[in-house]
Amino acid sequence: MAEIAKAQGKSVDGLKDALVKEAKMKLDAAVTAGRLSSAEEQRILADLQQHVDNLVNGTLPDRRDAPRGFGFRDRPGPPPFADTAA
Repeated sequence: MAEIAKAQGKSVDGLKDALVKEAKMKLDAAVTAGRLSSAEEQRILADLQQHVDNLVNGTLPDRRDAPRGFGFRDRPGPPPFADTAA
């Protein structure tokens, strides 16, 4: 995204500011509507700038310790699509 912004004659910081502003507006609306508490909003906002920086710069977070797949193997028993009639 940073390269695209530069190619369009826009500043990278301006792009980041716009993304943060838009996210903050949506979070504020969610708090006003009662879908999110103020504490939840503050937790999200605390990490937002770093996430936006990563997004704009094309930096992926280190996910080596994250669970793989969709979590089907985290549950006991066969996967939900397994044929158990046999």
